Formats: sequence, C-alpha cells, structure tokens
Amino acid sequence: MNTASLNLCKELYKLSGWGDDDRDDLDWYRRHKDLETIVIDIEMHDSLAPAYTLGYLLRKLELKDGWNHGRLDLSHCADVHESGTQYYWAVSFNSYDNDFPVGEANTPEDAVCKLAIELFKQGILSKDNKEIK
Repeated sequence: MNTASLNLCKELYKLSGWGDDDRDDLDWYRRHKDLETIVIDIEMHDSLAPAYTLGYLLRKLELKDGWNHGRLDLSHCADVHESGTQYYWAVSFNSYDNDFPVGEANTPEDAVCKLAIELFKQGILSKDNKEIK
C-alpha cells in the first residue's frame, strides 16, 4: 500500500483532523512493539497519524457544490538539466476565480498531501469547513 510519508501525514492530521471520522477506513502509522520501527496497520494502539493514501486524499479534495469551474491536476513532470533529468509529481487546484498553491514531491501521495497542508495553512480549507472555499 502506498501512503504519504509519516511526517506529512502527521502535519496534515494536526491541521485537518482527517481520519477522526474515518477510523474504520484508514490504516494508521504506529510504533511497533520494539518502539523503533514504524508500521502501518489497522490497530489504533500507539497510533501516530493516519496513513493517507492517494485515493483518500483526492476524495477529500474533490470539487464540491458551488464550484462550477475548477480542476485538480496531478502530473508526473520532468525537468531536464545539464546534470541530468529530475522527475517529480506536481498537483494543483485551478479555478477561474482563484490561483491555489502547488504540491510537488517524489511521490503522488506526498505531492497531494503537501497541497492539502498548504490549503489548510492558507485558510482555504479549515477544520470546521473541510471543503475548498
């Protein structure tokens, strides 16, 4: 199972609370009994943060009522330099009314998680209103 990284999941969980209402639908990062290994499973004991999957994050960011013109774009990109080509994932939400931030990372899960974090930080999303404004 591919998930966003632990640090990004922790940050997004702190900002959003996503997972509190979905405990049965998410696996969680937690410390293994050896206390040094981080594992992902359904047990809540010693949980650190939800293990957000790409599908879960995209559904949380889907367009809601009131958004007639908008698009969530996820792209695999390549920047060519003299030293070589750098590949990365980029995600953005674009609308005619607003220009939202872009999330970039080495995995699509981390890119979408970064975008969600930035939307919360900028007040576009909030814990009380979890839909894009």
